[in-house]
Parts: sequence; C-alpha cells; structure tokens
Amino acid sequence: MAIQALETELGAQLFIRNQRKVVLSEVGVALREHADNIPDRVDRCQEDIKAITAGAAGRLGIGFTAASSLLSPFPSLIHAFRTRYPEVLVTLQDLTTLAQIAALEKTRLTSA
Repeated sequence: MAIQALETELGAQLFIRNQRKVVLSEVGVALREHADNIPDRVDRCQEDIKAITAGAAGRLGIGFTAASSLLSPFPSLIHAFRTRYPEVLVTLQDLTTLAQIAALEKTRLTSA
C-alpha cells in the first residue's frame, strides 16, 4: 500500500509489474539512486551541524563604521578569524551606529 501511495504522490509508476516478475521502472531506478545518497547526506548534515554549533562553520555578519575599521585592529582580527575558521561566511557591512543597532535588533547582523 505504501508503494502505491508513493506512486500516486509522484504521479509515476515505480515498478513494472507482470505475472512473472516485478522490476524497477526508469522512475524507480532514478528514485533508488537518490535514496542511495540519503545516508551520506544525513552524515554530512550531522557534520555541518556539529561544525556550526562548535563555531567552526556558519555565518557571521559584522557591522562596523569606516572610522573604527581603520583606527583599530579590526582588519587583522577579521583576517585572523577567516584564517582560523575558513568555513564561516563572514559578511561585513559599513553602517552608522544607529543602523547597526537596528540591524542587530532585526538579526541581520551577528555583531557590531
């Protein structure tokens, strides 16, 4: 019954059935190939989640003012962070202080 429900949902026949045998249809073969990749994709997902929760991957949005970026160790800190955590996507936004506060409140930035 579950196979027939899946066939109905997909709008395609997964098996070619006759009195002697049952074999996968072309759609069934394609579905099996995708299904074969599921364990690897789950493993990769778990690895990504572990990396994100450990802070080694993910996204980091940083707001700054032009003056603070030039007069502080800001450039060297960003470089060091990107070197240590290459899997983290770092985005920098040159914003006024008030715009940074608004972006933090709306979770458009992680830090400012």
